[in-house]
Amino acid sequence: FYGALPAITGCNLLKSFVNDLPEAGYNMFHVDVQSPNFIKFFVYPSDVDEESGPFCIVRGSHRQKPAGWRMNNNRTLQDIENTYGAGSVHRITARAGDLVVANPTAFHRAQKPRKHVRRALMINTGLHPIQRAIGDEPMIREENYESMTQKQKSFADFVRVLMPADEINEPNKTVS
Repeated sequence: FYGALPAITGCNLLKSFVNDLPEAGYNMFHVDVQSPNFIKFFVYPSDVDEESGPFCIVRGSHRQKPAGWRMNNNRTLQDIENTYGAGSVHRITARAGDLVVANPTAFHRAQKPRKHVRRALMINTGLHPIQRAIGDEPMIREENYESMTQKQKSFADFVRVLMPADEINEPNKTVS
């Protein structure tokens, strides 16, 4: 999948509560844009059924998206079904201890729990550190980029090469 040795780029323990709040954030269909290729793993410590908010994914949407949809990550179920067809959303239920593997460049969401709390361990893998804050872009120092082989550079074509002067102007940015 990666063409190179990946690493764990992040882990999150998630706990989603039953509530009356409107769908927002990760409960809306979105694509993860931190990298062109990465894989998420979910491990559930308890059963996840239709009532406890299953992981939902639109099969094939990692390959095809309407113009302008990649960066606008607030899609409703109606938006998805109007574009990809009724029944295009796959709800992934799981038993305690199950492992779910997903390509998060496809449209996906965490469906809101309706009756039961959902808990999950989420593990991201990839080829570079992932910036979690929305709006942050992956960056690499010029000397690190220049020390890469040509093959390695081809996996970093989405990374902003940070020049020494940039570090003076942006001292709080995290770079690899």
